[in-house]
Amino acid sequence: MDGRCTPELLIFDCDGVLVDSEPIASRVLAEALTEIGFPMTAQQAIDRYTGLSLSTVLALVAADLGRDLPADFAVRLGERDRAAFLAELRPVAGVVDVLRSLPWPRCVASSGSLDKIRCNLGLTGLLAFFEPYLFSSGMVPRGKPAPDLFLLAADRMGAPPARCLVIEDSEAGVQAARAAGMRVLGFCGGGHTRPGTADKLLAAGAGAVFSHMLALPALLAEQGASGCGFPSGRPAGRRRPPRFSDWWYRRLFDASRGRAAGIPAAATPGRERSATGQLLAGRDRRRCPGRVGYA
Repeated sequence: MDGRCTPELLIFDCDGVLVDSEPIASRVLAEALTEIGFPMTAQQAIDRYTGLSLSTVLALVAADLGRDLPADFAVRLGERDRAAFLAELRPVAGVVDVLRSLPWPRCVASSGSLDKIRCNLGLTGLLAFFEPYLFSSGMVPRGKPAPDLFLLAADRMGAPPARCLVIEDSEAGVQAARAAGMRVLGFCGGGHTRPGTADKLLAAGAGAVFSHMLALPALLAEQGASGCGFPSGRPAGRRRPPRFSDWWYRRLFDASRGRAAGIPAAATPGRERSATGQLLAGRDRRRCPGRVGYA
């Protein structure tokens, strides 16, 4: 992956990148663990478990605790998560304007369950920007920091890993992207970040870090500054995902406004349709299932 090339696919993490859920989920987890005799603060939960799947988190807790967790712990944790998200969850600042402006094909690859991804994106009005291209660690044998999830997303979307660019907020996520042979930008603008987060993401392998989502279009424009094109061929059997014409790829970004210059509002990809043709938009709470996993 020498040199800078225009990305063919953007892969977004969900929690801490698209939705500001990490402070909420970490607080709920810390409270639940404290109640069962494993005292923990929200900041300790952030430091230990950000970016990891629920199964990995529970395994680590059980190992530290020296005993199995209560049989219904995950179910009760999910219920508490859901109640807190319904009351408090918001999209990351600036992400709606950015998603409306970005012309590249995109998907979500998250350590959370599919139910949780749909719920959190639905609650914050972001589901229409990504559905049905949602990928969960439950779809692969190994979660982050292993590369499996990102490789699955690239394969399903028909993009070579070297032409994928990942936006991540956790060390585990950055390490997973790099292990998959992908470029990665570190986002440190979520409510769970603190001094030193940017340095940790850079040390994990992020090519650059940014603290406000409105800076993303300019960073993406930089990634294509060398004028690299797309590969002319595609391996047989790979399905090319729906995408905009190459005209979109020649648009210049006005980073100060956080949107693509010259793209009419009606042509932006912010209002898309599901496989059934239903228009997807807004805070669709009906998409939030009863159970939500952590991480």
